[in-house]
Amino acid sequence: MVYYTYAKQILGQKHHERSIAYAQALTLAALYSNQNGMLGDSWAHLHQSHCIYTDNAERAFAENQVSSTKDSTNSLPVEAMRSFWLFQRLLGGIDNCLNVVSFPLHSRYWNALLLEWNINDLPEIVFWTKVLLRSLLEAVQTSLSPGFASIETFDEESLQSLVDLARRQTQQLENWRAQLLPKLVWDDAEPPSTNAIMASLRAEYHKGMAELLRPYLSILEHPEFNAPRELTKFQQGTLQLVIDWEQHAVSNIISFDRIGADPNSVYEICRSTSSIRVALSNPVDTLHSEFKTVLLLRAIRSSKIYPLISNQLKLSEAAMNILYSRTIERLSDFRPVVPLLTQDLQILGISWRQEDSVRHLELATILARSSSPTSHIAC
Repeated sequence: MVYYTYAKQILGQKHHERSIAYAQALTLAALYSNQNGMLGDSWAHLHQSHCIYTDNAERAFAENQVSSTKDSTNSLPVEAMRSFWLFQRLLGGIDNCLNVVSFPLHSRYWNALLLEWNINDLPEIVFWTKVLLRSLLEAVQTSLSPGFASIETFDEESLQSLVDLARRQTQQLENWRAQLLPKLVWDDAEPPSTNAIMASLRAEYHKGMAELLRPYLSILEHPEFNAPRELTKFQQGTLQLVIDWEQHAVSNIISFDRIGADPNSVYEICRSTSSIRVALSNPVDTLHSEFKTVLLLRAIRSSKIYPLISNQLKLSEAAMNILYSRTIERLSDFRPVVPLLTQDLQILGISWRQEDSVRHLELATILARSSSPTSHIAC
C-alpha cells in the first residue's frame, strides 16, 4: 500500500487526478482494501474514481454518437472498460454490506464501456458475458419491481399479478442464458463446475435469479399461506417462487465447491471438495450474502408453508445443517476481523438456537425487503 500511495500521488499530479490511469489505480486499491475487509477504505477509493469513470464514459458515448462509421472502434482502452466494470461490481458489494446506495452510471452510457465481441480467450469471454448479465439484471430490477407496500390482502388477483411479474423478471435472465455460446452452457442437474472461470459464470446467473426472487419471500409472514387444505392456482404459483429462490440461492452458494477437484469425483451437496482457494473480489459481501441466505432458509423451514414444499426443496434437513456449520466456520475464519461479519455470526448462532418461528419470519421479512438508502456517491 505504500507503493500504491506514492503511485497514486504521482499519477494524480501528472494527470490532474482526472485520468483513467488514476481511476484504475484507485480501483485496484479498492479491490485490495475490499479483499482485506477494509470496506470503508474501499468505498472511499471508489468514491474518488466514480466521477473519473463517469466523465470518460460520457465522453466515449458522445464520440460514438458523433461518429458516422459503423466500424468505428471504442475510444476507451480495454483495460479502462474492464476496470470500470470491476469498479461497478465492488461498489455494488459494498452498497449491500454498508447499506448505502450509490448513484450508478446511467445505463445509456454502458454501450460505450462494452467490448466488441471479437475475443476468443475464455476468461475474457466469461468476464464480458457476466458484465452483460449484470447490466441486464440492473435494468430488470429498475424497470420491474414488486410493490408489496400497496398490497392489502393477497387475494387471487394480487397473487396473479405477483406471479406474472416474477415470471417476466426471471424470463429476462433465462433468455440471456438461452443465448450463451455452446462452450458456456451447463445443465443445472450437474454438480458444480471444477473450473473456476465456469463456476463464476454459473454463480453470477444463480445469484441474479435469487436477487430477483428474494423480495417475494415476504409472503412467508402472511396468514393466507397458513397451510390451507387446498391451494389455489396462484397460491401454488407463489409457492413455486419460494422453491425457485431456494434452488438458485443454494446453487449460488455451492458454485465454487469443486474447484480443482477430479471432474469424476462424487459430490455431496454443501460439502466442499475444492483443492484450490478462489480469490473473490467481494469476500465480505459474499459471506454477508451467505449469512442472509442461511437465515432465510431457516425461516422457510419455520414457516407454515414448509410442509407444502419440503419435498421440492434442494436442501434436505441434513444438508441444511451442513450448510449452517460451514457458514459459521467461514464467518469465523475470515481475517481480518470485520464487525459486520462478527455481527452476522452472533445473529446466526442465536437464531439457530431459537425455535421461535415468528422471530424467524420477522428476520426473513426484513432480509427479503430492499435495503433503505442511507448515503450516496455523487460527482
